[in-house]
Amino acid sequence: MDYQHVNLNFSKEEYAIHLNWLKEQSLYDTGVEISSYDEILLLQTCYVEEENAYIIIVGKKIS
Repeated sequence: MDYQHVNLNFSKEEYAIHLNWLKEQSLYDTGVEISSYDEILLLQTCYVEEENAYIIIVGKKIS
């Protein structure tokens, strides 16, 4: 199982790449843009339809 979404040790460039990866994995295109300057909240939950699967919910702080 791939747990790269829980990595917390990024350079600024690596973080931008990671955020793009998260967006590419999205089930829905919300049209929300995100950058490495944004504050995000990442939640993970189990996905019962498939074995060893999970859903990641990512929120962006709006000021």
